[in-house]
Amino acid sequence: MSELPKLTCCDCNKNITAEYSECFMCDGKRCTECQNKHNCLAGPAPKKKDETKKPDLPDAAVKLVNAITKPPLLAKKEEIEATIKGELVGDTLEKQYRLARYYCKSGSLPKGYDTPEKVLTGMQYARELGLKPLSALRNLAFINGQPTLWGEMPFKMIRDKGVLVSVDDYWIDKDYKRISVENKNINAIIFAAICTVQRTEHEKKTFWWSAEEQERSKLGVKDIWHKFYRIMMTRKARGLAAKLEFGDIIGGAQIAEYDYGVIVGPGDNIEVSRSADKQNVDELNKRFESAKEI
Repeated sequence: MSELPKLTCCDCNKNITAEYSECFMCDGKRCTECQNKHNCLAGPAPKKKDETKKPDLPDAAVKLVNAITKPPLLAKKEEIEATIKGELVGDTLEKQYRLARYYCKSGSLPKGYDTPEKVLTGMQYARELGLKPLSALRNLAFINGQPTLWGEMPFKMIRDKGVLVSVDDYWIDKDYKRISVENKNINAIIFAAICTVQRTEHEKKTFWWSAEEQERSKLGVKDIWHKFYRIMMTRKARGLAAKLEFGDIIGGAQIAEYDYGVIVGPGDNIEVSRSADKQNVDELNKRFESAKEI
């Protein structure tokens, strides 16, 4: 009998006496040891094709088999983009809701924003007012379920629009004399709060809120007015100026100190009863609208 040809490993050049593998790079053979070390450039041998013929199935059956054997593909979430300044933005409702959910879970927002829906509503309302959504959440409160401006936010919006030339707030006594250190009457009883504003390409206009008007309106929480009387009188006069002279910028937004006579904080969610004062408020609003038309 003729001897079998000797097989030499194409990698280590040793005689192959046991199992071997085909080297698909050079059509040679390689020993098991070299195969395990992956020294041959051919790499692992390719898998053999399954030549068994699969039975022909109807399309409906194929879809059913695929549905059972293959896991469903998860829908890829759309990426939330960032502006050059690093601000996160979402151009779809799904993205905006995800942002609202992230902000809500962060725990860094005011306590009033305890659900993604409230955060999303506040952010959308801020956009309508031309404000940056996230920073505006700290300058909005909810009174009777409605987003409400408070503090310096109304005039910040006006300043940001670049239409405010000047604003001057002060109080006067019963003799219409300005209460100031220069006039040596800082302990005088406030007769009215005055707010004089000038808008670009407009003349100066003066708005006021008197102690008599406040007593007649009976609007506001007594404890707050007792503790912060001067601040509340000033905010009342400012609220008038903001609504009558800059109504196009405020956009009909509620102002906590003016509309409800209360002081609130970031994200506060409170209920304020106005039923007893509705008639007085309606009369005042009619008078203000008449003044605006003039």
